[in-house]
Amino acid sequence: DDLISKIKKGKFKPLEHVSKECKDLLNQMICVDRKTRITAREILKHPWIVTNVNIERVDHQNLKH
Repeated sequence: DDLISKIKKGKFKPLEHVSKECKDLLNQMICVDRKTRITAREILKHPWIVTNVNIERVDHQNLKH
C-alpha cells in the first residue's frame, strides 16, 4: 500500500525518529473514526503543538467549526 492508502485505513506508522508526543498527535489526527478524531481546537492544545509551534501565528478565525 502507498502512504495515502495506509492513512485512509488508519494503518500509518510515523517514522521511528519522530518523538512520542508527535506520534501521539499524528495518530489522533489520522483516526479513521471522525467521532473520536482530534479536533482542530484540541490539536492546538496538544502538548507537542504547545511545545513546538508558535500558536500566536495560527489563524483562529478558521477554527470556528
